[in-house]
Amino acid sequence: MSKKPLPAVASLLAGLAMAGLSADPAWARGYNEQGVFAFFDGLTDWIGFGNLSGDWRHLFIYALVAFSFPFGYLSDLAFMERGFGRILNSLIGAAGFCIGLRLFLPHLGAFQNETDTTRFNLGIIAAGSGAAFALLFAALTKAVVKHLATSLLARPARRARATQGKPAEEAEPRLAMALRKKD
Repeated sequence: MSKKPLPAVASLLAGLAMAGLSADPAWARGYNEQGVFAFFDGLTDWIGFGNLSGDWRHLFIYALVAFSFPFGYLSDLAFMERGFGRILNSLIGAAGFCIGLRLFLPHLGAFQNETDTTRFNLGIIAAGSGAAFALLFAALTKAVVKHLATSLLARPARRARATQGKPAEEAEPRLAMALRKKD
């Protein structure tokens, strides 16, 4: 646990966020409707938000970051050792957030009769579901790989324990030959 009190850390983070938000219009003016960070411009284009101006792109990036940190912290509390830690959980959640939006946006046309609020809420549900599924899939993959690695590494030890105390003839042929050479 950190020795710094939580309000001091929270106020520092809030101050940094405000400084970034206040500098944002000055940064966006120099980039001709593109964002400051080239990677996030490519990401917003890939998701389907290519028509957003620089300020709206930055707002999306801030929303993504604002989602990923609490998601990483809370999923670390929920998954514990089954997860990947706070930072990797937040990165996996952010990736799932983007994938969920990428998969949902082409189907948004089916909701033309709904209000903007309903479509926004459906987008948030799709993004949050994408983050949760991405983390669940990553945790499941980690569990399977860990199980396979453990079973492969434990196999020689089990084989050695199984042949202890048995005559060389009862052991597997390769082990029997090795035991005969040893004697």
